[in-house]
Amino acid sequence: MPAEQGDAMHAFRRLRLGLGIVTALAGALLAPAAAHATPTAITFSIEHADCDGAGVNSFALYLNDTLLAALPSTEDCVCNDSPLVATFTDAAALALFDPAACNRFRVEVTDDGHDVALGFVRVTVSGAGASASTCLFDGSPDNASPSCAARDLCDGNGLSFDVASVGTGDADGDGIPSGLGGGCDNCASVYNPDQADGDGDGVGDACDNCPSVYNPDQADGNGDGHGDACAGCPAGGDQDGDGICDAVDNCPYVYNPDQADRDGDGIGDACDNCVGPGIDRDLDGICDPVDNCPFTYNPDQADRDGDGVGDACDSCPSVPNPDQLDSDFDGVGDVCDACPTGADSDHDGVCDSHDNCPTVPNPGQEDADHDGVGDACDNCPSVYNPDQADRDGDGIADACGPRVSIAGLVAGDASFDADVRLSSPRRPPDTAAALPVCPPSRRRSPTRSRSSDRG
Repeated sequence: MPAEQGDAMHAFRRLRLGLGIVTALAGALLAPAAAHATPTAITFSIEHADCDGAGVNSFALYLNDTLLAALPSTEDCVCNDSPLVATFTDAAALALFDPAACNRFRVEVTDDGHDVALGFVRVTVSGAGASASTCLFDGSPDNASPSCAARDLCDGNGLSFDVASVGTGDADGDGIPSGLGGGCDNCASVYNPDQADGDGDGVGDACDNCPSVYNPDQADGNGDGHGDACAGCPAGGDQDGDGICDAVDNCPYVYNPDQADRDGDGIGDACDNCVGPGIDRDLDGICDPVDNCPFTYNPDQADRDGDGVGDACDSCPSVPNPDQLDSDFDGVGDVCDACPTGADSDHDGVCDSHDNCPTVPNPGQEDADHDGVGDACDNCPSVYNPDQADRDGDGIADACGPRVSIAGLVAGDASFDADVRLSSPRRPPDTAAALPVCPPSRRRSPTRSRSSDRG
């Protein structure tokens, strides 16, 4: 078994009462009218766990002191929500039930229930399209309001060990037996010889958790002893103070004790800001469920492309796109986005990933030199230079700068003749010329002339 379930079960065993309980208290009667009809089925439901092992111990089922069957346990020593269910439809068993009398039921557990954890024992009699139930045991023998509601063995009212027998009888000593049928005690565990039942729900006033409100199921969701049908609001549970608990108030924050709701949308008129289903979060007078822009104010509901999404919030207001798909999350829907999966930094309609000038608008993508760089941003648009190299940083690509070459030098008496060639990709054809190269001139420094001695 799962360790946590085994630990929980054995913890319950350590806390058991250690008493051999001979007779437990019978519970509330549900749908009493069915108990007065000829039955078509009698069902025992036993929520349990056998800590000696499934099938080791057994349950003996009795109707009016006649043994119907002895059935082995079905659950090992684990918390579970799978009760043993035994249904009798044979004529011999059904004949034991007398609709005009108070019929007694009993379940006995082998070995005085020493190692059997008992959660609840319920008996249901069905007939004439209805059913009636009595709760023989629910969690502990001192449970004054047993319900035998479906639950996990270890939850709700819990369980008890050492329960030897549970059944109907006159546990409260008021002289009225408990069970199913005519004349049974409507408070099997509470002394009430007068059998008063002000709300006519089949549960006597002395044990009814809502004595003035019809509630045969005795439902009590929070286990506070006050039936759900008549329980007041929990602390802080009626924030607008209109007497209607928040959980069921159609305007929990606005005082409206009349709960008026003209449009029937579950939202009270006092707090409903639109006529129709739901509310109006954008306050444009159109209820959200029918607003084509529920989060954007658009009282005119304009929708040019007829896609069901208002122009005010449509990512492609002129092109139908009811799915509003926007793969790049740029606010422009894919069906009308020139770049549905990427950016267009220069807004020229060409995605950056395909734009030959991604930061300079050039919708035509002209590229005269076919170097992959658009003319609009090419530093040498007429010469193929995909690397755009510009070593001197003058804005003129190396591929486009002028070139000077000296084809040859011829020495003369007073100079050199040079064959110089100047070329530029921007100014074809090449230019050639013969230029004289003069050596530095020899200049005499001025000197002061000496005059001859004159006698």
